[in-house]
Amino acid sequence: MKIEDSGRKTPIDKNTMFSILNIVIPFIIFLLSTILIIQIWKNQLMSDLTTRTKTYGKEFGTTKILTRSEAATLTDTWYVIYYGADGKRLDDKGLGSQSVDGIPERYVPIKDEGVYDINGESYIALSMDVVKENEYGAAHLMIFRNIESENAIFEKGTAISITIMLLAMGLVIVFAAIMSKYRIRPYKKLVASSNRMIYDISHELNTPLAVIKTNVDNILAHSDKSIEDSSDKLMVILDEATRMKRMVRDLLELSRSDNNRVVVNKTYCNVSQLLQDLVEPFELMCEMDDKTFISDIAPNIMATTDADKIRQAVMILLDNAVKYTRKGDAVIIQVRHTSTKVHVSVADTGQGVSDEDLEKIFDRFYRADNSRTQSTGGSGLGLSIVKSIAQTLKWDVHASHNSPHGFRVDIEMDKTGENS
Repeated sequence: MKIEDSGRKTPIDKNTMFSILNIVIPFIIFLLSTILIIQIWKNQLMSDLTTRTKTYGKEFGTTKILTRSEAATLTDTWYVIYYGADGKRLDDKGLGSQSVDGIPERYVPIKDEGVYDINGESYIALSMDVVKENEYGAAHLMIFRNIESENAIFEKGTAISITIMLLAMGLVIVFAAIMSKYRIRPYKKLVASSNRMIYDISHELNTPLAVIKTNVDNILAHSDKSIEDSSDKLMVILDEATRMKRMVRDLLELSRSDNNRVVVNKTYCNVSQLLQDLVEPFELMCEMDDKTFISDIAPNIMATTDADKIRQAVMILLDNAVKYTRKGDAVIIQVRHTSTKVHVSVADTGQGVSDEDLEKIFDRFYRADNSRTQSTGGSGLGLSIVKSIAQTLKWDVHASHNSPHGFRVDIEMDKTGENS
């Protein structure tokens, strides 16, 4: 049965988007914070570099005057330029470094560190007054320090950090999307199951309601007839009402299980005797319907379990087996045990089900598409209830093909009841 898509976005889609945003937004904030931290780090390092440059260069205006020959011993990362009181460069006095393009012709007081382009490279510039008396007339001093290597380190570090952050963000987003898909898979399955169940319930209830309405309309149309004359129609109404009541009861049972409201009452009981008493009515039913009933129950199997639940589960399995077994075929119940486990098997030698049907046999309202779909009055909820009971009590339950033909359901439970 196919559920049509209405085209609207489901809450699952919103949850997926919300999960992704919960990853993306913090990472964007973290990325921006990282960039800000790198910038603060850069500014701090530049400030430290300026301070060291100022400390180093201060001696050229307070302790000694740097001559051209002394300045030649400086590396290419330094320029020390002297200016007179009139602000002009003192290149002709043999002072300081050799002037190059980009160095100001006149003295420029710099309150904060500035950045100059000299020969295509970046330099920080500092200015200070010369306080040491000198015969050269030097009154001001400008110091230029090459910062190309520092800039390259900052730029490379920033690029690497941002790249790593973007890659990490991408990987985390992909991982989050994948994990979200797996995380919401149960909810998607639940939504699909709920939609399918609503459709199935409507479909299942529609048939008995239609039958009841048809028979009531017929009775009303022949109101001159006596109750005895309409007894066959009244019996049909009663049967359909009983079927609806049974379906509502089964749905209530499943609803309680879904909401973990099933009451479990475990006792130490004789499973063999409990099931032996249970099979007697089914033996009679098979005898009356020309079917074989085989009971192979080991005696005195004691276990701690919910007697009502195991009785209910086995009764559903036997009821299904008898309903879906044709004349001349057999219904078999077998109960065995080990030191720790109790094994209950209910099988029939009928036509069985296909491999595809076997995978869905415990689904609600599911009926195999073969002779087992004959009109038996069932609601398609029986095996779902068995599965629900097994999950509640933590039994192992599975369906399989009976050998050489037919259908089989096996239940395995712990003797001590510790698993439940």
